[in-house]
Amino acid sequence: MVSSVAGGAASAPADSPSAGSAVDEEHLRRQTMGDRDVERQALILFRDNASAALVAIANAGRMAERCEAAHKLVGAARAIGAWRLAAAAAEIEASGALTADGVAVLAATMTEVTDFIAARLAA
Repeated sequence: MVSSVAGGAASAPADSPSAGSAVDEEHLRRQTMGDRDVERQALILFRDNASAALVAIANAGRMAERCEAAHKLVGAARAIGAWRLAAAAAEIEASGALTADGVAVLAATMTEVTDFIAARLAA
Protein backbone atom coordinates (compact mmCIF):
# COMPACT_ATOMS: atom_id res chain seq x y z
CA MET A 1 0.00 0.00 0.00
CA VAL A 2 1.24 3.50 -0.83
CA SER A 3 0.83 6.42 1.53
CA SER A 4 0.77 10.09 0.65
CA VAL A 5 3.27 12.69 1.83
CA ALA A 6 3.65 16.44 1.42
CA GLY A 7 3.56 17.66 -2.15
CA GLY A 8 1.34 14.78 -3.23
CA ALA A 9 4.24 12.37 -3.62
CA ALA A 10 3.87 8.79 -2.60
CA SER A 11 6.21 7.04 -0.22
CA ALA A 12 6.71 3.49 0.86
CA PRO A 13 5.05 2.60 4.14
CA ALA A 14 7.54 2.75 7.01
CA ASP A 15 7.08 -0.97 7.67
CA SER A 16 7.67 -1.97 4.05
CA PRO A 17 10.67 -4.26 3.54
CA SER A 18 11.70 -1.92 0.70
CA ALA A 19 11.30 1.30 2.73
CA GLY A 20 15.06 1.88 2.83
CA SER A 21 15.71 0.89 -0.78
CA ALA A 22 15.97 3.25 -3.75
CA VAL A 23 13.21 1.23 -5.42
CA ASP A 24 10.36 -0.55 -3.68
CA GLU A 25 10.88 -4.06 -5.00
CA GLU A 26 7.46 -5.27 -3.91
CA HIS A 27 5.78 -2.42 -5.78
CA LEU A 28 7.91 -3.08 -8.85
CA ARG A 29 7.01 -6.76 -8.72
CA ARG A 30 3.30 -5.89 -8.49
CA GLN A 31 3.55 -3.38 -11.34
CA THR A 32 5.20 -5.97 -13.58
CA MET A 33 3.00 -8.85 -12.38
CA GLY A 34 6.14 -10.73 -11.34
CA ASP A 35 7.33 -10.98 -14.93
CA ARG A 36 11.11 -10.45 -14.87
CA ASP A 37 11.20 -9.57 -18.57
CA VAL A 38 8.59 -6.84 -18.10
CA GLU A 39 10.46 -5.62 -15.00
CA ARG A 40 13.69 -5.45 -16.99
CA GLN A 41 11.99 -3.52 -19.79
CA ALA A 42 10.45 -1.06 -17.32
CA LEU A 43 13.79 -0.46 -15.61
CA ILE A 44 15.61 0.00 -18.92
CA LEU A 45 12.96 2.45 -20.11
CA PHE A 46 13.24 4.42 -16.88
CA ARG A 47 17.05 4.40 -17.00
CA ASP A 48 17.16 5.49 -20.63
CA ASN A 49 14.86 8.45 -19.99
CA ALA A 50 16.07 9.50 -16.53
CA SER A 51 18.93 11.75 -17.60
CA ALA A 52 16.73 13.52 -20.15
CA ALA A 53 14.23 14.26 -17.37
CA LEU A 54 16.92 15.82 -15.20
CA VAL A 55 18.21 17.92 -18.10
CA ALA A 56 14.67 19.08 -18.91
CA ILE A 57 14.11 20.13 -15.29
CA ALA A 58 17.46 21.90 -15.03
CA ASN A 59 17.26 23.66 -18.39
CA ALA A 60 13.60 24.66 -18.42
CA GLY A 61 13.32 28.29 -19.38
CA ARG A 62 9.91 28.81 -17.84
CA MET A 63 8.44 27.60 -14.58
CA ALA A 64 5.62 25.81 -16.42
CA GLU A 65 8.18 23.81 -18.43
CA ARG A 66 10.06 22.88 -15.24
CA CYS A 67 6.84 21.80 -13.53
CA GLU A 68 5.82 19.69 -16.53
CA ALA A 69 9.22 17.97 -16.68
CA ALA A 70 9.15 17.35 -12.92
CA HIS A 71 5.60 15.98 -13.20
CA LYS A 72 6.73 13.46 -15.81
CA LEU A 73 9.58 12.34 -13.56
CA VAL A 74 7.19 11.98 -10.61
CA GLY A 75 5.00 9.63 -12.65
CA ALA A 76 7.90 7.59 -13.97
CA ALA A 77 9.46 7.26 -10.52
CA ARG A 78 6.17 6.23 -8.94
CA ALA A 79 5.63 3.62 -11.65
CA ILE A 80 8.77 1.73 -10.60
CA GLY A 81 8.44 2.44 -6.87
CA ALA A 82 11.22 5.04 -6.59
CA TRP A 83 9.39 6.89 -3.81
CA ARG A 84 12.19 9.21 -2.64
CA LEU A 85 12.92 10.28 -6.20
CA ALA A 86 9.22 10.88 -6.80
CA ALA A 87 9.05 13.01 -3.64
CA ALA A 88 12.08 15.08 -4.69
CA ALA A 89 10.62 15.70 -8.14
CA ALA A 90 7.20 16.47 -6.62
CA GLU A 91 8.77 19.20 -4.49
CA ILE A 92 10.08 20.87 -7.63
CA GLU A 93 6.77 20.36 -9.41
CA ALA A 94 4.82 21.90 -6.53
CA SER A 95 7.05 24.93 -6.09
CA GLY A 96 8.30 25.43 -9.62
CA ALA A 97 11.57 26.49 -8.01
CA LEU A 98 14.94 24.95 -8.72
CA THR A 99 17.09 25.52 -5.65
CA ALA A 100 20.59 24.19 -5.03
CA ASP A 101 19.21 21.94 -2.28
CA GLY A 102 16.44 20.69 -4.54
CA VAL A 103 18.91 19.88 -7.31
CA ALA A 104 21.21 18.10 -4.84
CA VAL A 105 18.39 15.94 -3.47
CA LEU A 106 17.08 15.19 -6.95
CA ALA A 107 20.54 14.24 -8.22
CA ALA A 108 21.33 12.08 -5.17
CA THR A 109 18.05 10.19 -5.32
CA MET A 110 18.40 9.74 -9.08
CA THR A 111 21.86 8.26 -8.53
CA GLU A 112 20.46 5.85 -5.94
CA VAL A 113 17.78 4.71 -8.39
CA THR A 114 20.11 4.35 -11.37
CA ASP A 115 22.60 2.42 -9.20
CA PHE A 116 19.77 0.10 -8.11
CA ILE A 117 18.77 -0.38 -11.75
CA ALA A 118 22.33 -1.12 -12.85
CA ALA A 119 22.72 -3.73 -10.11
CA ARG A 120 19.33 -5.26 -10.87
CA LEU A 121 20.03 -5.50 -14.59
CA ALA A 122 23.45 -7.04 -13.94
CA ALA A 123 21.95 -9.77 -11.74
